[in-house]
Amino acid sequence: MKSTTVFLFLTVMAISCLFTVQSCQKTEYPIEPEIIECISFAEVVDPQDTASKKGKLVFLFTDGDGDIGLNPEDTLYPFNTGSEYYYNLFIDYYERQNGTFVKVDLPVPMSARIPRMSNHTPEPIEVKLSIDIFLASKPKHDTIFLSFYLVDRELHKSNVMESPLLVRNRD
Repeated sequence: MKSTTVFLFLTVMAISCLFTVQSCQKTEYPIEPEIIECISFAEVVDPQDTASKKGKLVFLFTDGDGDIGLNPEDTLYPFNTGSEYYYNLFIDYYERQNGTFVKVDLPVPMSARIPRMSNHTPEPIEVKLSIDIFLASKPKHDTIFLSFYLVDRELHKSNVMESPLLVRNRD
């Protein structure tokens, strides 16, 4: 088994991510990406930038053929700007309003293009992905969660996972 940790800052949607790829030739996973676990969703305070608020989403997923992620040059259909699959990590934002969780359509989507995880497809991979997401600095509502899923290069959709609830300070 090989394990690689890569630091990556995505410029699209101001999301950055850190991922660890483990490739196991003897492990069998389905060819569709599968989110195994949402490890955490927490607010991160940067002591040098107290005006900006970030959330950190960490989750574990597998892909049986390792064809997940997009290269910067992947801009032709179906990965072109404006197409349904321009992004490959789809994130929906929910907040508790008057005791009920409501999906909020944000002015800028939280979805992102995560990079290629393996250049040796087909190759089963297991990835721990950590993503920093910029949040409103003074939220109207204090309790939020994310719902998210992945799409691989063959347009196989993963299961949908929800993050734990995040209770934010509204100061």
